[in-house]
Amino acid sequence: MDWLAIIKLIITVLSAVLSALGGSPLFPYTSSQHRLTSDQWACGEVYWTMAPTVRDKHFTGTVALDCKVQGIGGGGLAGLEAHLLQQVPNVAREIHTGPVKEYLGWLPSTYHELSYEVDSDGDVVEIRGESHIATDKHSELRSLFRSTEISKQDGAEYLKKFIDELTVVPMGDGWFSVHMKSGSRVEKPWGMSDSEFKKEISRQLEERIESRQEGAVND
Repeated sequence: MDWLAIIKLIITVLSAVLSALGGSPLFPYTSSQHRLTSDQWACGEVYWTMAPTVRDKHFTGTVALDCKVQGIGGGGLAGLEAHLLQQVPNVAREIHTGPVKEYLGWLPSTYHELSYEVDSDGDVVEIRGESHIATDKHSELRSLFRSTEISKQDGAEYLKKFIDELTVVPMGDGWFSVHMKSGSRVEKPWGMSDSEFKKEISRQLEERIESRQEGAVND
């Protein structure tokens, strides 16, 4: 497997897990009969909260995107929480622990330890991780997934860890502020220079988080 195929597999794995975790990422319970039009959402430019770097043959970085979305589906944060929790048994290959009531910071939260299977062109990759869905139902919602184990096969072993977080805050008048961020640690495949590796991984991760805003419009 060459390095371009390895990077493609890594991005496929990340995108598939995000899709499993909640569907449309900007406003996950916006159903197909409530499609958003161009005047009902807006996103800024992609930026890095942790600058992409390559050190000791590993890429690290956290990419982010801020948006505002009109919540035309109804339900508010309570409805969004219910949607995300309903997805857990539907998409997880196995639930190892949970649901467990906890706190994520100051927010009441529901914790699961899960395994997902991702099929990338016939290659099945298993990801195990921790899911936290937290909200007080009126001022903020956070959905956090942190990988703890990734199957070491078919190129997926280069993806060492990742963390994805979605934060939704009501702005008033039915609008919501949405902050998405995704952090990754990826081992450099043999045969790539540090600069080439950093450039390609950064580009792919930026494209991936940008594609999440498109899902909110098209789902």
